[in-house]
Amino acid sequence: MYEVTLEVLIYFIPICIALGFVDRVRGDQFELLGSAAFEKILYGYLISLLFGHFFSPLVIGIVLAHYIGESPGWGNVLGPALQGVKPRESDGEGLFGKVWQKGYLLEHVWVALAFRGFIWGILFIPLSFADIRLLAVPIAYTIAMPFAVYLTNKQQAPAIGNWEHQEYFRGWLVGPLIIAFSYLLHSVETYFT
Repeated sequence: MYEVTLEVLIYFIPICIALGFVDRVRGDQFELLGSAAFEKILYGYLISLLFGHFFSPLVIGIVLAHYIGESPGWGNVLGPALQGVKPRESDGEGLFGKVWQKGYLLEHVWVALAFRGFIWGILFIPLSFADIRLLAVPIAYTIAMPFAVYLTNKQQAPAIGNWEHQEYFRGWLVGPLIIAFSYLLHSVETYFT
């Protein structure tokens, strides 16, 4: 696959840094890069670059999987987590939950955040038949979603106004997690073939 060399680090580090900034502008209502659609496409393309897919047909699938996975409104889980309260105790839309957030997921915000991350990456599972390493995406998001909020709350007192901080953290976590798990998945595949 790849050895950890200076050239590899020079390739991956800027992409991982960019993911944090793109995650932030993608979540911004002001569409800092011109359009929400462009920001989502750019995010998906950066993920494809982590796998070395520059212009392969798989890039279209990766971009679409990310675009669709992150498009629906998932935000009500973040508010309660950033405030340090249960969803039923929070203001606004957290009182009722989203269509996917029922029962246990409505009561346990950290589990709901992990599930939200899995939803972001779920469409990468069918793509993994073309490249097994793509299974790293749902794993990475499942970990990054709650951990980004945890890091944000450790950095500052819990408050709903810290939304943008967790987006930076999530983007910065996703890249290294994808790299680590894709390397592991590739190693396992290589071992068994």
